[in-house]
Amino acid sequence: MALGGLIQSRRVAETLSRGITALDHGQGLTANLVTTGLALGAGVYGLLRALGA
Repeated sequence: MALGGLIQSRRVAETLSRGITALDHGQGLTANLVTTGLALGAGVYGLLRALGA
């Protein structure tokens, strides 16, 4: 299974990066910034909840 994963990983990465939808540089940057904001916001919210604030 590991050998198959190593062999097919390039195809999977290519499909995930280019095969699902095409984004120009501006759209990619926007998507990354939104994802970063959501992840940071969720982390801060979770930390505040854990500390009881």
